Order: sequence, then C-alpha cells, then structure tokens
Amino acid sequence: MPKVTTLTARRARVHESAPLPVLDAARHRQWSRAAKVARESDPPLFVPRDLSDEVTAWMRLARAGGGFLLLIGTSSVGKTRLLFESARAELGDFRLLAPELGDGRAVNELAAAAPSSPVVVWLDELQRFLAGPYFAPDETAGHRPVNAESMRLLLDGDTPVIVLATLWPDHLDQLHATDTVDGVTKPRHPAAASVLALRTSQLRVNTFSAAEKHRASVLAAHDPRLASATAAGAEFNVTETLAGVPRIMQRYLEASATRQAVVHAAIDARRLGIQGVLTPELLRDAARGYLTGVHTDDTGLDQARTELARTDRRDDAATAPLLVVPTADHRDILGYTVADYLLQELLPKRRSQLLSDTAWNALIRHTHNPDDRRRLARQAERRMQYRHAQSVHHHLATAGDRLAQIEVVNRLVEQDNGREAETFLTALAAAGDVYATSRRVDLLVRLGRAGEAEKVLADLAAAGDADAAHRLIDTLVEQGRADEAAPLLAAHAVTYAAYRQARRQQESQQQLQQQARQQLQQQLQQQQQQQIDLLVSGAMATANRVDHLTEVGDWSALRALADAGNSGAASRVVEHLAANREWQALWDEVHAGTEYAVDRLIAFLVNTGQREEAERLRKWGLASDGSPSRPW
Repeated sequence: MPKVTTLTARRARVHESAPLPVLDAARHRQWSRAAKVARESDPPLFVPRDLSDEVTAWMRLARAGGGFLLLIGTSSVGKTRLLFESARAELGDFRLLAPELGDGRAVNELAAAAPSSPVVVWLDELQRFLAGPYFAPDETAGHRPVNAESMRLLLDGDTPVIVLATLWPDHLDQLHATDTVDGVTKPRHPAAASVLALRTSQLRVNTFSAAEKHRASVLAAHDPRLASATAAGAEFNVTETLAGVPRIMQRYLEASATRQAVVHAAIDARRLGIQGVLTPELLRDAARGYLTGVHTDDTGLDQARTELARTDRRDDAATAPLLVVPTADHRDILGYTVADYLLQELLPKRRSQLLSDTAWNALIRHTHNPDDRRRLARQAERRMQYRHAQSVHHHLATAGDRLAQIEVVNRLVEQDNGREAETFLTALAAAGDVYATSRRVDLLVRLGRAGEAEKVLADLAAAGDADAAHRLIDTLVEQGRADEAAPLLAAHAVTYAAYRQARRQQESQQQLQQQARQQLQQQLQQQQQQQIDLLVSGAMATANRVDHLTEVGDWSALRALADAGNSGAASRVVEHLAANREWQALWDEVHAGTEYAVDRLIAFLVNTGQREEAERLRKWGLASDGSPSRPW
C-alpha cells in the first residue's frame, strides 16, 4: 500500500475548485511566474479551520493506538479538505487504503489480513460504504459494504489503524433511524448503526466563521481564487464559492425547461429512495413527466442530460449539476448522480411535489436493485400512491420477496379483491414459490373460508406435500378432530416429529429474543447516558434531540429529521398539525411521504363524518394529481 503522503486531493475526493474567470486566470499566471503564489492547477491554498488544532491533536494521539474520526457537515463546508490536509501533515508515514466509493470489501479484506504496519483507512462519504439506503451494490466491481466486525478488528488490533471519514448530518440521521414495533425500538439499518456505534470521535464542521474568513482574506494575496471567494457576495460562503456552488446553482436556475426537467427527475428519484446510479434511460423517460410542451423524440432530453453533465468548457469545470458515473473499467458511462450541493438545496424544496404517472412509471420501470425498489414502494405507499406501490410490490413479489407478497395480498384484500389475491398466490405457487401456498391458506382463513383452506391442505397432502400434511394435522388437532388427523400422522410420523421439534425450537428462540429485547429496553431506560449498544448512541441521542426540538417549536428541523427517516420526529410533526387543525399542511406531509400522516388524515376524515371518503382513500389512495383515485 502507498503512504498517506502520496494521497492527492482528487484521490481523496476533495471537491475540485471552480476555475477563475478568463481575465483573472491570465493575471494569475503572470503572478505565479513573478511571485510565490498557488498555481491554478493546484487546490486553493488551505485556510486553517477553527477545528484544525483539535483534528491534528486527535491524530497525534491516534498514532499510537488508532481510532475512528468522523467529520460531520453539510455539502461544501470543507470537511474533506480539512481531513486531507491534516492527515498529510500528521500521518504522512502511515500506509494508506483509499477504496473506491462503495468498495467496503477492500476494508473487510484488510481486517482479515491483519495489517502489519500502521494504516489510514480513508472513507470519505462514509454512507456509501455502509449497508443502508445509500449503499449502491456494484456486482461487476464486487463491491460489498463495510461490516462492523471488520472495523472492530482493525480498531482493536495490535497495529494502529486510523479510520478517517466524512458524512452529511442528514445521512447520519437516516442511518440512525429506528422503527418501533409492539413497543420495541430497533434500528432500521442495524449493520450501519453497529459501525457508527463503534468508538468513534465525531466533530461537526460548519461553514466559515468570521475568524476563518479573516484567515482566508490574509491568504488571498497569494491565491486569486481565495481573493475571488472572499470578495463574493454574502449568499455563498468561501468554501461554497471555491467549490463552484454559485455556478452550479446558476446552471440550474438558468437552465431551459428541458434541462430542469432532467434535474427534477434526478432529484425526485433520490427523494423517493433510489440511491443507485441514475441511468440515461431513467432520466430521459422520467423527465418526460415534467415537460409541458410537445417533444416528439428524445433527442432534446438526451442533449439536455449531456449538457448538464458537461465539464469540458472552462466555465463549467467542477460545476456540473449532474455528475458522470463511469463503468468499472472507465470505458463507458454507467449513469449519473446529482451534485451534492444541488441535491442538498432541492430536496427540501421539492419534498411535497407531486409526480406525474409518467414519472412514476419511468422510475418503476428503470429501477432494478431490490433495495431501491423496496424504498420506492415504501415512499409510494406513504404518499397514498397505492397503484404505483402495488406495481413495485408485484415486481418484488414475483422475484421471491416474501414481504412484498404480503403487501400485494393485503392491498387486494383491503380493496375487497380476495379472489384476485388468491389467484396471485396460486400463480406464485405454480411458479415454484414454496411459501405461496402457505400464504394462500392463511388468506382463505382470513377471508372466512376455512373449509376451502382445509381442502387445499388436504389436496396437497394427498399429493405428497409433507409441509401441507403437517399443517393439516395441526389444524385438525386444534379443532378436536384427532381421529381424522390419525391417518395423516401415521403416514408422516417421522417428518412430523421433526417439524414439531423445529417449531418448538423456533418458539423458544422467539421467546428468548423477546426477553432479550425487554432486557435491552430496561437497560436503555436505566442507562441512557451509556453507550451500551448501538441503540444508545443513535436512537437515544436522536430521541433527546426530538424532545428538545419539540419543546422549542423548531418544526422545520423536525421536518428535516422526519424526511431523514426519524419516526419520532414524524409523529411530532403530524400530531402538531392535527392538534392545530392545519389540514392543508397535513396533506402536504402526505405528499411528502411523512410517516403517520396518512393514518392521521384518515382518522380526521372518520372523526368528522367523512367515512365514505376515508374508506375510498384507504382502499384506492390518491391519483398522481393528488385527487382521490378511482378504482384501478
């Protein structure tokens, strides 16, 4: 492995600096020949940050025993540059592992090999390495997420290993998101939460302070880019200006309707949970849902996408709204992603924007990763876009996703389409799904057709299906019909005994798990300040934050937490709107996909005597324009 001194700004993923205007660039070249000034091809001169001393002090201590340093900050505040400059100054003699985004396998392999010399593991954009909503699998490249056991081996080994990482606050909130079921709170992304619960030092990096701006103005005499950034208007800070944010926003705001359609398609794909690479086909077809005029072919949309990703012109270098994602061998374009700052700016502004059927259908058609599909279905469900959610669930169900099968059946039963639900499960069973028959039997019992369920089991048992025979035996015995069960029991004595033993073990395991969960809840209540496991560091800290924000009435911050997946924040926002009878705002939360908003809205309709409308919405949801949907 190379040493940290060889790490370049580009390899570290430090945002490339926006170029100077042509006249300033010419003047810069004249200065660089006559005086000691930074070259335009180099990164801008580094402005020491208020946190610099704290970061370097941490690194000096970590040289002996290793550690995990996580810098948290929004887009374009300089967190990666701070980490880069500090590491080169303090850890230059360490070996370096700087994997490609998403290549957690390299980290896991390093842990398995047990490094013999001190190593720095560079994990800028940590969310891209953790199992969760931001990890985009790349089977071609063999990418795998970093796992907690590997990180623990590295941090606890005899050889010092220092993990340096960066993360957005919203990403941290999302990775710490929890779900509460039957009074038990557990992490939504346990693998990611377990990594974040390791002995991590977290520091918050903010935009430039007054002291940092002063230091930048002093250094500006040696770097025209700093001079330009410090002289810029108050709308953007120094680091944002250096990163080309003003030009990125200008390219978006001044873009044609066609180009903005492509950008909005990309933003909304991310908003609805699609974290993988955005393919040209997805962007082109989804963008049609944002157009107003007639576009007879796709040429204009393809040109718009290409123009948005363009960086070959001087003024557009480092300021593209869309970023190209190359294939593993860098021979072709795999797809696109959105510039971080633009994503950060537009996500909250578009949180409750409605999508057309054209856009929904394109996102569904061109999304193939199972995790992305599950998130897309979940977001459609929360927005009462039940037709589109059902479409995604169908894709997942036919691929063997058992939870999706349940969702499809539940929606059909909700719509009084029990027969169609039975047909769906029968087709899955015929296609070889071993669980579909069991679900069909459950469905028949649920629909009050126990006799038909028993006949299905009897027919399957007669055909030699041991699982069906076991279940039929249980059913008959529970109904006091042991004499009818006796012939079946005699025919399946050996396998039934094994089946009952497995059931007892499963029930025992579930009992132990429930006891463990109860003990954990008690521990959390007694030791809220101790990091007894991954829930304390994430869930409890976030719960305290939600309580504080509610007390001070910071509903904007609570909405941001809700958008990041925090159930507690979502509940507070929804209940606040309901208590204050802000029904239009509650509708906006439905369109934003805020958890609990649908339930609270339905309850309001029922309580105000609008039962028929409530029932219609519960069954069929909303059309893409936000009006009640017709049966489909």
